Amino acid sequence: MKKTAKMLIASIIISVMCFTLFSAAYALSLDTKGSTTLHVADSETKAPLVGASFRIYFFAAAYKSVSGVGYDYVVPYDDCNMDMDDLQDAYLPIHLTHFANTHSLPFTEITSDENGYIVFESLEPGVYLIVPSNSIDNYFMPTPFVVNIPLYDDENKDWIYDINATPKMRIYGGGDKDTFTYISVRKVWDTYGSHPESVTVSLLKDFVQVDTVELSEENNWSFRWENLSARHNWNIVENVPDGYTVSYETSSNTVTVINSSTSPEGDNPPEPTTDEEELIYTGQLNWPVPVFSAVGLILFSIGWAMLNFGKKDEETA
Repeated sequence: MKKTAKMLIASIIISVMCFTLFSAAYALSLDTKGSTTLHVADSETKAPLVGASFRIYFFAAAYKSVSGVGYDYVVPYDDCNMDMDDLQDAYLPIHLTHFANTHSLPFTEITSDENGYIVFESLEPGVYLIVPSNSIDNYFMPTPFVVNIPLYDDENKDWIYDINATPKMRIYGGGDKDTFTYISVRKVWDTYGSHPESVTVSLLKDFVQVDTVELSEENNWSFRWENLSARHNWNIVENVPDGYTVSYETSSNTVTVINSSTSPEGDNPPEPTTDEEELIYTGQLNWPVPVFSAVGLILFSIGWAMLNFGKKDEETA
């Protein structure tokens, strides 16, 4: 009788603790809308900048995953030919900006108020591209960036649906005299077998296309633009050929454009294998590790206690 009561109490304790541990994990709601607030200010003095306009594009929808939350491209961004494995990839927003511009995709645009604030409201859970749409005198145009809604707050163990961001507004320090720079591009095929005989890459000035060039064997799959005003941001993006995905690597003033085949078999070089395989999830969170560790420890402790109590009951019976 005593043994049955102990087992009942142990079961209740396990249920309560598991509910407590997992309730926070499942607090994620994809029905809750969020917002993004930008504070546009001088990066050094923190003085607000009035009249800066930004556009916001919705390019990926959120879904619940084993790691908390994941994201999938929405149509037509699913044809942008760039993997969304790493939302922190600095070139992802640049590539998406070019894709959105060339396809005339919808956006919402707001201009900063007298305090330098812009608020985008009623945003569905997902990932958003935020792009500057005008320049401020004597300031470099800030780089486009992405915002996730919601974000998981590790410190408070909760989901955040209202996101604050501060675009980096750097003042041009060259005075009235213009200085010049350059940018180079080189092409790499990360495939076996045949590939297209040429590709087209675009030169972006402040994230707007101003020139294109064709890369092929004739120019050794490379090109260099000279005498570019240092007052502007200069980037390279590729018009990705069908059947390939693109990634970018930057080193100093050189952009390396890498294409990998999306064909089901044979075209991509085999990836190196190790004894341990790592599974990557978009939007991966760390909360499952301590939660499952804690549950395992609890179950082990209760099982050990029940086993020992059972032995004592048998000895005293």
